Amino acid sequence: MNVKLLHFQYAQLERDLQQVLDEKEELVTERDVFKTKFERLNQELNYILKGEENRIVDIDALVMENKYVVLFIKCVHSNRKLLHSHLIFI
Repeated sequence: MNVKLLHFQYAQLERDLQQVLDEKEELVTERDVFKTKFERLNQELNYILKGEENRIVDIDALVMENKYVVLFIKCVHSNRKLLHSHLIFI
């Protein structure tokens, strides 16, 4: 009976060890993802702080361009509706 109990405990310890090793592998993978993200963000921040204009994104220009595109799309939709309503009467 004692041998069976020892075998059971040994098998349980093997399973626990494998579970810990799997968790370690997941944590290492997650750490690598965060490390890569940190390096990328740090590089972008350095570009911004150094003032390299070819790397800096002009947020205001993007917002204004987006507003222009939205306005243009609304205009196209209204023209489409107008043309569609004219075609119905013909």
